Amino acid sequence: EQLGIQGVGWVTLETIAHRRPDALILGRLGVEYVSLATETLSHPALARSVPGGAVIALPHHLWTCATDTLAEAITRLAAFRARLPAPQGGKQ
Repeated sequence: EQLGIQGVGWVTLETIAHRRPDALILGRLGVEYVSLATETLSHPALARSVPGGAVIALPHHLWTCATDTLAEAITRLAAFRARLPAPQGGKQ
């Protein structure tokens, strides 16, 4: 199921909660500032919509540019995916 996003985009908290994703990948700056955006990522509705343990936060510096740090991001994502249960209901 696609949301119609190409390239960079955003998805509302309501959309995520309604669609109930199998996993959630978050970017982290390393220094968290108090803002509505960072508070939204801690919202109880978001926590309820994603299965327990199916959230990973990757530091932005690992994947903002195609540098050698991208390999570390891929390694972390592969390990994260290996821990997830198989998708249910035909999701891939």
